[in-house]
Amino acid sequence: FFRVFDILTMHALRRLAHASSMCRRPCVMAPVCKMPFSISAVRLAPDYLQQCDDALESIHNVVDELSDGKLSDHVDDIIYDSGVLSIQLKNVGTYVLNRQAPNKQIWLSSPVSGPYHYDMVCSSTGAVRWLDTKDQHNLGDKLRKEFKDLYGDDVEFFVGES
Repeated sequence: FFRVFDILTMHALRRLAHASSMCRRPCVMAPVCKMPFSISAVRLAPDYLQQCDDALESIHNVVDELSDGKLSDHVDDIIYDSGVLSIQLKNVGTYVLNRQAPNKQIWLSSPVSGPYHYDMVCSSTGAVRWLDTKDQHNLGDKLRKEFKDLYGDDVEFFVGES
C-alpha cells in the first residue's frame, strides 16, 4: 500500500510541477507547509489542525497558569473553544486568537497592537513555527513582548520552534 501511495504521490508532484511551469509560477508550494515540494517534505508535513490546536492550547495553558498566580488580578476570563481562544484582560481589552483553516493560519487580534496573521511554516525536519505574514515575527515572541510591556514580567509562550 505505501509503495503505491509513494508512486501516486510522486506522479502527482510531477504533474503539479509541470503545470506550475506552464502557468509561470516560481515554484510549487506544499499544501500545508510554506516550502518547495519534495517527497520528504510531503511525508513530514504536520497536520495543520493538530499543530494549530497545540499552539492555541499551549497559549491557553500559559495564561491559565498566570491567571492563578502572577496575573490573578489582571485576567478576567480565558475561553478556548472550537479553535478560538479569547483572553480578557482587565483595563487592557481582549486578545482573540483563532485558526483560519482555509488559509492554514492563526489570526491574532491584540487590544494593544491590532490584527496579525501567522502562517504555519515548516522546516525540512517538520518542525513548525508560526510566522507573521508581513514581517515574519514569531507568534510566541509577539505575545511575550506584549505581556512584558503590559505587566513587566517575562512570560514564555512556547508556540512552535523559535
